[in-house]
Amino acid sequence: MPRQSSEATALRGLQDEVLLLRNRLSELERSAPVVVPVETLAPEPIEVQKPFHVVVRPQDDGFVASFFDANLSASGDTQEEAVRNLKDIVAAAFEVLAEHDPKTLGPGPAKQLHVLKQFLRRKP
Repeated sequence: MPRQSSEATALRGLQDEVLLLRNRLSELERSAPVVVPVETLAPEPIEVQKPFHVVVRPQDDGFVASFFDANLSASGDTQEEAVRNLKDIVAAAFEVLAEHDPKTLGPGPAKQLHVLKQFLRRKP
């Protein structure tokens, strides 16, 4: 009888470990960043001439979308909202920075404009 009890204890231990691993996997899936390709900024008057990727990751009760190359980020309650908000910020940054001569910009904004010009252009 002790052998059966020891096998039952081992089985319960394995079941507990499987449950723990399933919970951990679910937690990792919820917190994993997602890479989203951006191919349009419609309805903005700017076209994407070279698609770029943004990283969306959970943060607090929402999400943050980041275009790391251009050092731009935006948040939202959902992944979709964060990406939509980031697209608005990318378009606005491009419009504002493109109005200036890059030589008059500081190093950070000049780099942002350089990066944005690699991906975007005003619609003809």
